[in-house]
Amino acid sequence: ATKDSAFGTNGKTTITFQDGFNTTQNIVMQPDAKILLVGYSHSLPSLVNDFNIARFQSNGTLDLSFNMDGKISTTFDSSNDESTVLLLQPDNKFLAIGTKRNRWENNYLVKDLALSRYNNDGSPDHTFGASGKVVSAFGANLNTPTNAVLQLDGKIVVSNSYYTQGANVYTYELIRYTN
Repeated sequence: ATKDSAFGTNGKTTITFQDGFNTTQNIVMQPDAKILLVGYSHSLPSLVNDFNIARFQSNGTLDLSFNMDGKISTTFDSSNDESTVLLLQPDNKFLAIGTKRNRWENNYLVKDLALSRYNNDGSPDHTFGASGKVVSAFGANLNTPTNAVLQLDGKIVVSNSYYTQGANVYTYELIRYTN
């Protein structure tokens, strides 16, 4: 296999959300061959992360019809958010799924599950949760969503692993959300 020189610049494309730390966690191909990436970033010296989503044309250029510049940054009230899973729905809406870290409980830092849903143009889907966002708090746990699927009825199933602080126990779970 060789690099496809017709993609991006000499076979690769890059994007920076913030000067500092930028990471990609998941990728999804839309039916129209556009490419969605999800991840998170923070500027330096800050360690405060934001959910990030970028959309590229099939040739590797940013899709400027997506949020007018090809990318979205979303913050929850924690200002320390990490999106790790991307789920495309049949109606071309999509979900970014990850965590928000914002509170201490019994001397332990808590990472709650966080979901944000967007319309195909990158705007928040205000019919989902509160202004397009849902947060699920499960006690003093460090949650790590690993994957998500849509059931035929539109319900969202998220696989999650969590570490119960203080008990030194790792647990795996499935969480189902209504559409």
